[in-house]
Amino acid sequence: MENSTLTLQDILGIKFTWYDYSFFLLMLLASAIIGVYYGFYKKQQTAEDYLFGGKSLGVIPMALSLTANNISGIALLAVPSDVYKHGISYWFTYVSLIFVIFGSYKIFVPVFAKLRITSTFEYLKLRYDTKTRLLGSILYLGNIILILPIVIYIPALALVQATGINLHLINILLCAVCIFYTSIGGLKAVVYSDALQSIVMIGALVIAFTLGVIRCGGIENVWNTSYENERLTLMFDLDFTKRNGFWAVTIGQFVAWMGFMGVNQLYIQKCLALPCQKDVIKVLILFAIGLFIIGSLCNFTGLIMFTEYSKCDPLEAGILQKQDQLLPYYIMDISKQLPGLAGFFIAGVFSAALSTMSGVLNSLSCTIFEDFISHRLPKNTSQRKISTILKLIVLIIGVISTINVFIVEKLGGMLALANSLSGITTGPILALFAGGMLVPKINSKGAFCGTLISMVSK
Repeated sequence: MENSTLTLQDILGIKFTWYDYSFFLLMLLASAIIGVYYGFYKKQQTAEDYLFGGKSLGVIPMALSLTANNISGIALLAVPSDVYKHGISYWFTYVSLIFVIFGSYKIFVPVFAKLRITSTFEYLKLRYDTKTRLLGSILYLGNIILILPIVIYIPALALVQATGINLHLINILLCAVCIFYTSIGGLKAVVYSDALQSIVMIGALVIAFTLGVIRCGGIENVWNTSYENERLTLMFDLDFTKRNGFWAVTIGQFVAWMGFMGVNQLYIQKCLALPCQKDVIKVLILFAIGLFIIGSLCNFTGLIMFTEYSKCDPLEAGILQKQDQLLPYYIMDISKQLPGLAGFFIAGVFSAALSTMSGVLNSLSCTIFEDFISHRLPKNTSQRKISTILKLIVLIIGVISTINVFIVEKLGGMLALANSLSGITTGPILALFAGGMLVPKINSKGAFCGTLISMVSK
């Protein structure tokens, strides 16, 4: 039998038990219950309640929610494997966080808060014109359509590789639960389910990191092995074509994070859902801390994996076929020491995917409604009808993303793919907003044409 037909259970000679399955099933159930609570018992009376949670959400749940939204299953599964193969350069992207937080709080958030707009792309109409606003909205929609299938595929891949369960069955289950609680519960269901999922993510990473360090003989041995094999080597030259050069990953991630923490609808919508602007800086700081912790655990888990398999690379030995199989293989391997760890970790990966997908679906429903639908409705349209339209948007985008997973599964390494697809739209969108706020002389024609040229050049 070829390795490609074997599950990790077969390769490692271990069994995925019922309590392994129970961890991620409980996570799905808990998320659905939160959706039912806010959808039926704490009903959202207006569209503003549905999209902004009545502006009554707390600092800690919101910070955990943003952390979960930004991580996704891509980081949990792909970053350790990338560090395993290419070294620790990716960890230094977190240096950018300091500048991103400052820029977001001082430049972008105050503008949106002062204007009191629902969709961030309304700013583009006020600053430029209607066609520039529509261009920005279309780019954002395109970004979501490209990225969401990868977000869904990652946790399904981890579970399939571990157990051999049908990939498409897992996709449908994950998407059905996410669409359900996001559509009926609105932003409150999204935030509180995100908070729970964020805790599961951190717990899974901490346990895997701790067991890995113990198994490898301590931090010092991990560090020495990584250093001797050039996994701690940094490239400081200015050649931005080098995949993991220090300046390439740091500046590239600065743009990516600024695109999220500065102008992304998901992020701005949640900041505007806080009771007052003073809470925004508290959320930003806690969010950055959470992102740094999870990101550091992901990166150093990659070094631990390299130390563990430095004398017998499972890829070179032909045990594994793809780089993206490395982390599931490692987790299943160390789960021999702690039964249930594999299921708990996969629940963490599922949590990352659920949180990202739910946040994106909620924010995208707002963007599509405000930018493409609201002006076509009669002025006396009821709040109930508007809420129904928002829920239908969530359903439609969720179904489209689920179908697109069939395409994603044919593609290669997840981290490079996700970063490449995101970069196609994130940079131009950020430039539209940053140029409008920081460069008064930019006019609508220049902004529109510049954005199109940027897209074509990619």
